[in-house]
Amino acid sequence: MSKNIDWFLEDAKRLSLTFHCPDIDQQMSEEELVKIIGDYDGWIAGDDPVNEVVLSAGKKGKLKSVVRWGIGMDNVDKDAAETLGFNVKNTPNVFGVDVAEVAVGYCLALARHTFEIDRSVRAGGWPKPTGTTLSGKSIGILGFGDIGKETAYRLQCLGCEINAIYDPFFQPDPRMSKLESTPWPEKLDQLDYLILTAPLNKATKHIINEKSLGIMKRGIKLINVSRGGLVNEQDIEEAIKSGIVSSVALEVTETEPLPGNSSLRKYDNIIFGCHNASNTEEGIVRATKLALETI
Repeated sequence: MSKNIDWFLEDAKRLSLTFHCPDIDQQMSEEELVKIIGDYDGWIAGDDPVNEVVLSAGKKGKLKSVVRWGIGMDNVDKDAAETLGFNVKNTPNVFGVDVAEVAVGYCLALARHTFEIDRSVRAGGWPKPTGTTLSGKSIGILGFGDIGKETAYRLQCLGCEINAIYDPFFQPDPRMSKLESTPWPEKLDQLDYLILTAPLNKATKHIINEKSLGIMKRGIKLINVSRGGLVNEQDIEEAIKSGIVSSVALEVTETEPLPGNSSLRKYDNIIFGCHNASNTEEGIVRATKLALETI
């Protein structure tokens, strides 16, 4: 949003809003926010710390309303917000298609070794790795919200079998028949791919760990387009070494950016993103217009 703020000046004018957009890349620190947050009536937050310290500073000033731009609310201290009188909203159902497209892209990349081929050709090679056909493979999806549903729909169109949907709040999608909720961790031993699209909360923190990995079918491919905290990265590394997991796509990591000394960097069968799956022109417009209306 901040890099494209000029797109939304007319929307702001229509809503009688005046913007101030700090010059930031990803997020502001608690210290930076405390200095300024009380000067504003509303705050459209990204991955910034929406915590008790910052909200208290806002409460002492003019701050009345907070909207989390995007879907994830794991950076929002909901208890502190409620205590201080802030009903923090997010912008749901705005990035499902965008992130789902990336999730499918990772499935294809792992199936056909496209990243491995690219790296080798750039280095002067001409590799011929044998891939696998994505069509017909057994897919599990952890989290069946907007992103999970759009991912499942696209993979079904590619001929995949969606054999496990892990979501305690499962709601069917009329575009897809025969899908039903699967209790975690049932059927993990039957899946060729597991795609993570769930929010990060107390129930999902490190849900991919030594125990759940030990249940999985040998050679499973894992894709995470949600939050890095769903995955215990040390346990994933051990699973790769042992061959339980054949390859991994991490659009997100627990620490972002990925530390330069992360041991995950040495594995050619891990491909990385930079938490950028939702970053499309269309997604930015949808999320920002909704954030402005909500604020």
